[in-house]
This record gives sequence, C-alpha cells and structure tokens, in this order.
Amino acid sequence: MKERKNVWGNAGCELPDGKLCNVCCVLAEVELVGESPKPAFSPCQYLGENGEGCVIHKGLRSKMCSDWHCSSVGTNFSREIISGALALGSVTDDEARNALENLMGDMESSSLVEEKMAGIKAEASRLFNRINKTI
Repeated sequence: MKERKNVWGNAGCELPDGKLCNVCCVLAEVELVGESPKPAFSPCQYLGENGEGCVIHKGLRSKMCSDWHCSSVGTNFSREIISGALALGSVTDDEARNALENLMGDMESSSLVEEKMAGIKAEASRLFNRINKTI
C-alpha cells in the first residue's frame, strides 16, 4: 500500500522538522468510544507533548482518528491545516508558504501565493485566539 503524503509533502503525519503533526488532534471534534466528545479547537486529552503526536495512536482510538488523514481532504481544509499548524507554532512561516505553494501548484503566480499566505496568517491568528479560549 502506498504511503499517503500529508500537506507538508511528507509521509504519514510528519512535519517538516520531523515531529508528528497534531493539528487534526486540536482542530477536529472527535468522539472516542465511551468518552465525552472532544470539542473542536481544543487539544485531545491523548495528545502527547513535544511533537509525540497521539499517545494512543496505535491502540484504542476513534475510527475517525484512524481513518482520517490530511491527504484525503480538499484544498480548503488543507489551508485550514496549514493555518492551524501556524497557530499552534508547529511550523514556520516559510514551511507554511512551501506547503501552500505545493498545494496551489506551479501554475499560480507568486503574488497570488502571497495573497493566499496573508489569508492563512489571518486565519492562523483567529484559530490561535479560538484555541486559547478553550484551553
């Protein structure tokens, strides 16, 4: 089976710096069996520290978590993943810009990339504020 590439162009859930991406563990609403749903824009209780990712990733986790991968979402949600990673401090501006350029493809002008990047930074700021209100 071919390994899926994430919005950063890496295999699995790896960020550009090699740590595990955890954006979906914060942005998404997740319902774990036998537990209260994790609200959107709040860290999952099973989210490890220091780029560990999900501490129950290979064990008992929700079907949503095991089935979901950012390689299977549309362009708009990919932009939200990039914004979320910026909001969480998981990636640098340059890493976010590179992901956006890869997402948009070679056909887009640099001015359009910069326009979209400005939108991603604004969304990251809104997400940062929303995430911090739930913590």
